[in-house]
Amino acid sequence: MFYNNGAYGVQRMRQQRDYGGRLIGVTHNNPDFAELAKLYGAEGRTIRAIGEFRPAFETLLESKRVGVLDVHIQ
Repeated sequence: MFYNNGAYGVQRMRQQRDYGGRLIGVTHNNPDFAELAKLYGAEGRTIRAIGEFRPAFETLLESKRVGVLDVHIQ
C-alpha cells in the first residue's frame, strides 16, 4: 500500500512550521502507480475516497497476485 499525498510530507511539515508556510520543492507529480503496477503484471488500484478502500482491498486479496493500492491522501 502506498499513501500518496503528492508531496514530501516531512519536509513540507518542517517548511510550514519553520518558514511561515513558504513551500519550496515539496510537491510533485507522481506517476499513476496503479497503472504502473499493471504494466508489471501486478494488480493495481487507485483509491481517492474512503469508501473505495474496502472494495479495492478485497479485490486485491482475491486476486492472489502482488498488488499496489495507491491511496491518495491530503
